[in-house]
Amino acid sequence: MLQTEIQGLKDQVQELHRDLTKHHSLIKTEIMSEILQKSLQMDVQIAAHYSAVEMMRSVFEEVWEETYQRVANEQEIYEAQLHDLLQLRQENSCLTTITKQIAPYVRSIAKVKERLEPRLQEPREPKEEQTPMLLKIFDDSEGAPR
Repeated sequence: MLQTEIQGLKDQVQELHRDLTKHHSLIKTEIMSEILQKSLQMDVQIAAHYSAVEMMRSVFEEVWEETYQRVANEQEIYEAQLHDLLQLRQENSCLTTITKQIAPYVRSIAKVKERLEPRLQEPREPKEEQTPMLLKIFDDSEGAPR
């Protein structure tokens, strides 16, 4: 709105200037006084708006600072996440390398264990059958001469 009024005053002054220089017309002093009065009123309005906007500066600066802090925190979190992901990638790479290196040994040990296992294990009886068998062994050992 202020810009529109200023543009209107500029157009009026330009027209008066053109009339004075090109047409050599006499300009009524009342018109000049009106333009000057409007210009002074505009100056008061502009000063009032400027003052109102300037009073908002502290509010804006506080909002800007909070926004800056939030953005800085988000950047810090983002960078930390990237760092964590790179570290996890490196750890996973080490685990993969180690696993690839020990895999042949694990397979070899597993094959040896499979071959030895049948010899090391006796056939086991189910648990229900173990209890009477243990009682019989216990009874036999008590009745045996010492």
